[in-house]
Formats: sequence, structure tokens, C-alpha cells
Amino acid sequence: MAETKPLIFTMLGPSGSGKTSMLACMNRELESMIPGTFYPDRRTFGILEDAYQRLKESANPSTLNISEVKNTEDMTSFDFKIKGNKNIMPVRFFDFPGRWIARSAADQDYNQVIKLMKQSLVFIVAVDTPYLMEQGGKYAEQAAIRDVELMIKEVIGESDKQERLILLVPIKCEKYMESWSSQQALKQAVKNAFHDTIKMGQETYKGKLAIAIVPINTMGNVKFSYLKTAGGRAVEQVFMKVNGKTFSPEYTDQPLRFAMSFLFEQFRKQQKRSKSIWRKMFHFVCVWDWEFFSPDNMPDIAKYVRSGISSGSSRNEIICGKELMGV
Repeated sequence: MAETKPLIFTMLGPSGSGKTSMLACMNRELESMIPGTFYPDRRTFGILEDAYQRLKESANPSTLNISEVKNTEDMTSFDFKIKGNKNIMPVRFFDFPGRWIARSAADQDYNQVIKLMKQSLVFIVAVDTPYLMEQGGKYAEQAAIRDVELMIKEVIGESDKQERLILLVPIKCEKYMESWSSQQALKQAVKNAFHDTIKMGQETYKGKLAIAIVPINTMGNVKFSYLKTAGGRAVEQVFMKVNGKTFSPEYTDQPLRFAMSFLFEQFRKQQKRSKSIWRKMFHFVCVWDWEFFSPDNMPDIAKYVRSGISSGSSRNEIICGKELMGV
């Protein structure tokens, strides 16, 4: 069975925002998405399973202090494989230290992120929710949203014909998902924070960018309590246990379902174009083999993945580019 070059997803967010936690929980959901088809390689499974167990332990009722999975200190890749009719499609997630996305980062680090973003069709942005929601968003700048927006703007230019998906994924948001009104407040805060990126999707690059807000619960039984502050900055996020609940990640499959739905729609449209035109338009990004799925079985697989998308719920919201996602 042949193997192609990897399909790249980039994960963006500040240090401590929960990118590794999100991927560790997503890893647990992969098997149910496309049974027997989507799986991690041995190294990735070991890293993410260890992160998942540490996350679970931090949410254990006997644990007094909630500790996050340790911050990423260097660029880390996580490799998965999708097994198709004839080929294996590698999927590689890149997780970067939060400091790499800042303008103050070393040139080689910043440029490495930009280089990989240019090769990626999907950006998954981990949104550190408490910074946006607490005290009227007073500490929102610590979520590094401006840095992320500047990187996205740099990668997506006027001459770039590539269609892309941007997933804004609020994490540590259990407190803000308890009622319809609080969910709406959270989504509005995300929209306000990512105003420039959303404007690009709705106006400047309309038809080229799909953007969705997809909140996830990485613990379920733990929710944010308050911020400890010093010197005009938030220095620690304090969480509390929810009585009567056990560790129960929820909706962690949703970001990947949206991403896969977007990719299936790219595949469907490719079927209507000549191979030469497709390769010309996607000469840099499209390095995998679109013959991976046959035209006969792709609709069934896409339908299965999309059947689990909660696009009509009050949790998720497709802001623009719904047609690009096929949902």
C-alpha cells in the first residue's frame, strides 16, 4: 500500500492554552470517526496517551491542584494515518511553543511556523477562554490572539488561491457552556477577539476561507474559578472540581470532524476538475494523492464523518464558508 507526503494541520495558541490536551483527547475519538481507518503511529500514540493520562489524573477528585499537561518546549509533530482503498494518507499535526508565534520570537522559530502554515489547509487555534471571558476580557491579550491573527494574515495573501479552514477552538470553557446565554456570550467574545480574521473570511477572502467556532471540554468535571493576578497581569488560572462528576471529555471529536468534512469537500470538487488544473492551483499545498478515496466510497465516508457534526447546536457556529465544508 503506497504512502504519500503528509497532509499538514497547524495548531496555534499561547503556551498553556491546552493544545496538547486537545490533541490528546482528540486521539481518543479517532477510532469512532472512521472505524479501522484513522489511527496514530506508535510514537504519537505514546506521547498523547501519556498526556491524556496526566490530564485525567489532574482531574481526579483526590487531586487538590489542577495541573495542565506540561507546556510544549519545542516544535512537536504528531503523526496519524488514514487507510484508504489503495494508499495510506499521512496526517501530521504540528504543535509549537507559544513563544514561537510572537513577533518577538527568534526569526528562525517564527519563520518555521509561517512555512508550515503555508503548507497547511487547516489551522486549529486553541483559544484560552478564561482570558477572553473574565473581568470583561481585561486579560485577553494574554491569549496571544493578535499574534495569531497577524500570522494568518501573513500566510493568506491576495494572490493565494488556496481554500482554507480556520477552526477557533475555545478550551477550558466548561464554565461558559452551562446555559444557552453563556454559550452565546462566549461565541460573541471569540468573534470580537478574532474580528480581523473573521472580516477576512467574510469580505476580503470571501469564498476562500471557512471559519468555525468549535468549543470543547477537555475535562468535563473541572471548571474555571478565578484568575490570580499580579502586576497588572494574570499569573495563574485557578480551577475547581464539579461535585458528582468524573473526568469526561466532551465534543473533542468535533474539530477533527469539521476538518475532515472540509477535506472531503476539497476532494469532491477535485473530481470535477482536470488533474492538470488542480495541480496548477494547488502546486505547493496539494502534495498528497487525491486518488486516495475512490469516487464511489468517498461520499459514504464523508456522510459518516459529517453525521457526527453538531453544526446546528448552540455550541458550534459556522461563521463563514459553510459551502467549503460541505455541511
